[in-house]
Amino acid sequence: MKIAKELLRRMEQADLEMINDYGCTALTFAAISGEKKLARAIVEKNGSLLSKENKLDDGQIPVIVAALYGQKHMVNYLYSVTPKELFSPEVGKDGATLINSLIRAEMYDVASMLLQQYPKLGVTPDKNGYYALQLLAHKPSAFPSGTKLVFWKRWIHSCLMGHSPWRSLTDSAKGDQTTKASMIGDHSIEIHHSSDGETNLTGNRGLQITSFVLKVLHGLGWSILSCLGLCHDRKVIHKDANELLTLIFKEIETLSMKDLEEMDIMKILYDAIEQGIIEFVDKIFKYRTGILYKRDEKGRTIFSHAIVLRQDKIYSFLNALGTRKSILARRHDFFGNNLLHLAAKLSPLSRLDKISGAALQMQREIRWFKEVESIVQPRMKEERNAYNKTPSELFTEEHKVLAKEGERWMKNTAGSSMIVGTLIAAVMFTTAFTVPGGNDNKTGLPVMLETQQKAFLIFMASNALSMFTSSTSILMFLGILTARYAEGDFLKSLPTKLIFGITCLFVSIVTMMASFGTALYLMLIKQVAWISYPIIVFSVVPIALYSLLQFPLLVEMISRPYGHGIFEKPKKKLYSFETDTTTSI
Repeated sequence: MKIAKELLRRMEQADLEMINDYGCTALTFAAISGEKKLARAIVEKNGSLLSKENKLDDGQIPVIVAALYGQKHMVNYLYSVTPKELFSPEVGKDGATLINSLIRAEMYDVASMLLQQYPKLGVTPDKNGYYALQLLAHKPSAFPSGTKLVFWKRWIHSCLMGHSPWRSLTDSAKGDQTTKASMIGDHSIEIHHSSDGETNLTGNRGLQITSFVLKVLHGLGWSILSCLGLCHDRKVIHKDANELLTLIFKEIETLSMKDLEEMDIMKILYDAIEQGIIEFVDKIFKYRTGILYKRDEKGRTIFSHAIVLRQDKIYSFLNALGTRKSILARRHDFFGNNLLHLAAKLSPLSRLDKISGAALQMQREIRWFKEVESIVQPRMKEERNAYNKTPSELFTEEHKVLAKEGERWMKNTAGSSMIVGTLIAAVMFTTAFTVPGGNDNKTGLPVMLETQQKAFLIFMASNALSMFTSSTSILMFLGILTARYAEGDFLKSLPTKLIFGITCLFVSIVTMMASFGTALYLMLIKQVAWISYPIIVFSVVPIALYSLLQFPLLVEMISRPYGHGIFEKPKKKLYSFETDTTTSI
């Protein structure tokens, strides 16, 4: 910076307007690199460069260039010093281009400030013909409904307010890390110079333990602060993006239907539905309700697209509209399909791939069909479309391949698990008659039943439980292998058998390891008892591996047929921020 400032001092104001072969000034490269101090010095020397376009990025001014390269701090500075009249929609396309560049860089707060000054920019195409709403429709991560978080991050996200000190805490934590380490180091030196040698040695050992504990706690605290900071950042992005979306829809409210058709508003909304962004539907309901009933080129409404694309949250939102829903439910597309025909079609691959296993995919498809069947008029269940098919016939035809794949997946899973269960049952049956320590020659009772009664009872109980649960799992898997595999069986019958089978197999593995560990303990207790403890600990490894590999699938199988469901009625407050910007998501 010293060299740069000295060069700026020696240069004339006009010298800064020199461009290279790509038509870029020094301010353009400062904007690209994010050198804010250098940019400020250049602007103070020659402010006219703020409106000078370059040829490297399709003739953009510096603030747009900074946004294109994601330099957020640079954008904040350049936006504050750039003449705002440059962004007026009457002057040119720079305003709309800047809005879209800010959306791509996820700088929704700056975009909202600009939109508040020039509301028309939200419905004005940029230099490439893109609208701000069009870009937002492909940004699901900018909205709560499109952000997938694990449960503990979701809990933190819901607890954090729109403006909180977590970010400043994490920033200060980085700066304090070196200071804290040096403080710990200085403290160790002071103890080291203790006069008493024995106390000095003991103090050093204690200090090493204390230092280690402090480092662990510091690392843990830093991880927690980082997580809180990331969740806070995501929360702020959601809030800013929703405010930006509200400003755009307030302007859309003033447009005519002809203007909306020029924007291709229906295509934008369908893209948002495909991404599962329910906030778009919420804004339509508030600012332009008539679009709910508008059809596309296939004669389908927004409600129809939510069903075809299997967007359960959007479906539940529209399903809660009362009388409006009944009007939408009676609509047919240009191919004679009612809503139940659309539910009978196969889900898009992007939605199916999010579900583990073809059988669970088939189960979800049946649940969708049953749900839509519950809201349509009874006569629609037997209606035929233009291809002379009822919804049930269409469902069978569309899901023929998936049903076969589900059958194959179920049989493969049951067959593999059945082999493991059979091996466990055979081993446990043999072990029950070859107990450790042998039997008394006179009475025939196990010798260790008297000497180690508690441990021996644990051994026998775990052995018997492993035998019973493995046998039960074999019967469950046998039931899966011999099932008829009708469409309705995928809803609850087959998943229930698989759930019981896998659960019993897991219990049999756990009790088998408990029986094995107890048997080792009984045999080694008098000679080398200490070696039985690490062996017992290592017996937990296969249990942990089985849990990691099978537990997620088991949870998914239990939650889908017996969980809270996928068609809950959402509360309006979940998607509205106008009255309370800190509403929990």
